[in-house]
Amino acid sequence: MRVVCHEMGKLWLLTNHLKYDRLWQLLADEVGEDFMANGRWAIRLTGFIMITFVPLIFLGSVIAQDKEDTALFYQGQSLMEKKQPEGAAAKFEELLKKFPNSNIRDLAAYWLGRAYLDLGRISDAETALQQLQREFPDSPLSSKLKKEIAGRSSKPLPPIAKAVSPAPPPKSTKPPEVAQKQASPLAKPQPPSAIAKKPLGKAPTAMTKKPSVAAKEPSRSPASGSAASRKSKPAVVQTLPIPSIGAQKGFSLTITQVADLKVEAKEGRLSVYPGQSGVIPFRITNTGNAEDTFSFRTTLSPEYQPIFYLDENGNGQVDAGERPAQTTPPLDVNRSASVILQLHLPPTTSDGQKKEFEILVSSSFDPNISQLVKAAVNSRGPLIRADFKADKERVKPGDRLNYTLILQNAGSAEAREVKFQYAYHPNLIFLSAEPTPNIVEQASRTLAWTLENLPSQSSKQMEVHFKVGDEATAGQEIVNRGGLEMTAGGEPILLSSPLVTVEQVAVVKLEGLMEEITVTPGDVLDLPYVVKNMGNGTDTFGLRLEGGDVVEGVIYIDQNNDGLFQSSEPVLTETPLLASREAFPVRLHITVPVRQADGQQLEAHLVAQSKLDRSVSARATKVFHYTLPIVAVSTQQGARDSIPGGIISYQLTAINSGSGIARNVVITDLLPSELEYVNSDPQPSERPEGGLIWQVMELAPNQKKVFVVNVRTRAGLRAGTVIQKETRVRYSDLNGNRYE
Repeated sequence: MRVVCHEMGKLWLLTNHLKYDRLWQLLADEVGEDFMANGRWAIRLTGFIMITFVPLIFLGSVIAQDKEDTALFYQGQSLMEKKQPEGAAAKFEELLKKFPNSNIRDLAAYWLGRAYLDLGRISDAETALQQLQREFPDSPLSSKLKKEIAGRSSKPLPPIAKAVSPAPPPKSTKPPEVAQKQASPLAKPQPPSAIAKKPLGKAPTAMTKKPSVAAKEPSRSPASGSAASRKSKPAVVQTLPIPSIGAQKGFSLTITQVADLKVEAKEGRLSVYPGQSGVIPFRITNTGNAEDTFSFRTTLSPEYQPIFYLDENGNGQVDAGERPAQTTPPLDVNRSASVILQLHLPPTTSDGQKKEFEILVSSSFDPNISQLVKAAVNSRGPLIRADFKADKERVKPGDRLNYTLILQNAGSAEAREVKFQYAYHPNLIFLSAEPTPNIVEQASRTLAWTLENLPSQSSKQMEVHFKVGDEATAGQEIVNRGGLEMTAGGEPILLSSPLVTVEQVAVVKLEGLMEEITVTPGDVLDLPYVVKNMGNGTDTFGLRLEGGDVVEGVIYIDQNNDGLFQSSEPVLTETPLLASREAFPVRLHITVPVRQADGQQLEAHLVAQSKLDRSVSARATKVFHYTLPIVAVSTQQGARDSIPGGIISYQLTAINSGSGIARNVVITDLLPSELEYVNSDPQPSERPEGGLIWQVMELAPNQKKVFVVNVRTRAGLRAGTVIQKETRVRYSDLNGNRYE
């Protein structure tokens, strides 16, 4: 019984996963068919032990059970119920692999064997049985799985013996006292305790005591010595069988189990903010005439993430430690269980959107007995509307252009973390905004705001100020675009500003391949540009380079339009007369200065100015970012044995902290005479006298290389000897400049 109670504790863990009849069958296999068959009192006693004592004994173990292994077991059970043994086997295998100390490993091994049997993999099921017998030698699940494997194999198990009526006794030739011991069919019924002790399948024998006639015998054999001791006891009144004068008639009536239930929902309608969770608690009462379990499911789609929980604390909320469930525990007549349906409202749900669904609760004894509960969830969230305005319809290059955006929350709840991203036109120059943007990216022409809260039925005004760029062409239409999104409450909103037209004026435009360039000291750059007359008539444009004393360059005519320097191409200070929309290629020849620091930034501006209207010009800016390699080697000492002849382990770490690529990196570790080289990882490229040399072909920015070195102190060193080691490094950049 101790083993039975121990394993029944694990069966209690499965009451949320197994139907009651399957749980009862598993219990019968564990305690034995004899014990289960000898009287209804034994069944009731077993149920009393399961419901009353086993939960108390194993409650701590169940609560402490890790959620993940239980979830895997639950998923496997669900797949088994859906007749998907292949998926179930994968879940049980994952549980056994990931949780070697799980409290339900024996259950997982058993159900893994069951899944293998459903797949027809008899040998794998036998392997699962061996694992179960090896890890849990006392578990009754082993015998159950063994029987099921035998049932699927070619050798069936021997049939179970059944109780049969005793054959009429033969005519007795024994002495009267012996014949009188035979059971009468009308003998007094035996008490339940006597019935429970009999093995199943044997013919019953009468338990009534017959009067002894040993006193009438003149003598008795030695085998009747026990009768002498009985004879010495005081005489007792004997119960004799009723003489058989005819068949005794009567009837036997067994009440049939009838399933019934009652479901009470506390809140059938729920209002939830988009992106958040809500709960619908309900109570299930067993109104049938016998113990039963009840399953529950919902018609909610998976996007609502519906999960049922047993409300163990009875507070209508999902508390820590309460695990998902699909069935109630066994409920006695008129007993109830509190259940919670938790759902998650999708973040994109619009304000006022309503989702109706149903909760179906069914009896496990009779699935046709069920009750349907109608419920609904309403979205109570924000509803954002936007109005985009511009203060001008027509502009000229250099004009100021202002935009106003009004956001209004017409929803029933506040808008949380409203994000507005604004991409402005390439020919606009950002000046300022109210409120100040959280992000301003001039390169990508992007502005972004994050508004913490926008209360229901409130509005927010935003203003953005631009300057129209000199490159804006005549007749050009300027449109800015933006996107509005919230963490919850509807789909993102795309916005476009009103149309603004550029008037016809003299305009020049400079086009280049790159705006920012990464350079190494000594680089020679040939940067091609195209000067375009974007005005309405012919014009000539003067060209000049601006960049201070640091940047030196010359402008050439790119006659071949190939972007390469040709000695025959002349120096240029202004373009020839260009027609409207005509392009003219030029080339800027720049030599990058050598004495600059890593990360330093230099700018060069090519300016094209209209001869027709000197207030009109175009500027192309080239930004130069210096990238230099900076390689340093550090030493970290690890294990050491400072006695003579001891091993010292240290680590050399070479790291390129610069923004440029280092090439041909040579690391030299100079060993003093007091140290002897043992080994290293990686091995040195060279081992000259008194040193180790490693060569690294290339180190990218922020890349590091680690060398682990083991050396031995020479024997015979005097105490107090100080040993010092030196490490050197040299490398070059992409242009071959050496750094030592």
